[in-house]
Amino acid sequence: KNGDNYRFQITIKYKDEDKLLKVLRDLEELYIVNKKVYLEIDLNPSRIWYNKVGDKMKDLRVIFMGTPDFSVPILASLIVNTNVILVVTKIDQKVGRNQKLSFSPVKKLALENNIPLFQPEKIKTDYQVILDLNPDIIITCAYGQIIPKEVLNCPKYGCINVHASLLPKYRGAAPIQWSVLNGDKETGVTTMYMDIGIDTGDMILTEKVEIGEDETTGELWNRLSKIGANLLVETLKQIENGTAPRIPQSDDFTLAPMF
Repeated sequence: KNGDNYRFQITIKYKDEDKLLKVLRDLEELYIVNKKVYLEIDLNPSRIWYNKVGDKMKDLRVIFMGTPDFSVPILASLIVNTNVILVVTKIDQKVGRNQKLSFSPVKKLALENNIPLFQPEKIKTDYQVILDLNPDIIITCAYGQIIPKEVLNCPKYGCINVHASLLPKYRGAAPIQWSVLNGDKETGVTTMYMDIGIDTGDMILTEKVEIGEDETTGELWNRLSKIGANLLVETLKQIENGTAPRIPQSDDFTLAPMF
């Protein structure tokens, strides 16, 4: 109990995980106004997306690079399914009138799971820590800096990015904001092999979603982050099986720079 509010933890037994996920998504934001009850289902991948990629991937040595809350479900799915040996995130920022140091959401999750952190001010020149760890794969999602080719060429399986658009549309730092601003009817998430360009690498998987008529940027942001976590899991499965495609992007692209 917290004041006038009560918090319950419920254990659900199930046989079909896909059906369970559908039910949880349907229930995720359920309001029972007349009884003043608000039900919120936690769809954190670290709690429900278990054993998606097989035991083989548990030994996959992963470095994750990301910063905002959009990246948190991505990291959570990696924590469950792989061996995350390092999290790279932006340096702590001073916020508010008192200029108090604030951690990124990704850093908070890493600390909660006792994962080593690396916060270079400029990854362009300060990356030896990553090379020394010799990771099998690097996963990035909204890290916030351009990653140098020395890092891109380091991992055995390459660097994989989770990007919140249907590439090659909306390359850049603000694809969700631009899709809503432009009144798009659909968007999605793409996993891709990284190269030295900005979101120009070969695509692996995509998942399309419709944008609700009244859906806000924040709502779409939260929805796509969860879709991205699940799409990454499927991407890792295909990398594990040697079936992950490499689909070159067309030259018909649009840019989505930060506002």
